[in-house]
Amino acid sequence: MEQVTQERSRQIGRALMVVAALKFLIGLRIAGRVPLILAPLVALTAALAAGILLWIGYTMATKNWDDPADWPPTSDAF
Repeated sequence: MEQVTQERSRQIGRALMVVAALKFLIGLRIAGRVPLILAPLVALTAALAAGILLWIGYTMATKNWDDPADWPPTSDAF
């Protein structure tokens, strides 16, 4: 198994953001087809799932884990 590089992590993060957008759009489409009493619940579930995926994807796409600014921790932090 090969090691994940920062560039590969960014690619995965961007892909997760695309999947999040598609999941949200599909969820809204499904919400339009279910009975009116269930539509808000379906839309909320789709938005929540897409939001979590978007958050994870954004973090993976933007985090600089090769050279983090807060590492090594300073001794005066405590």
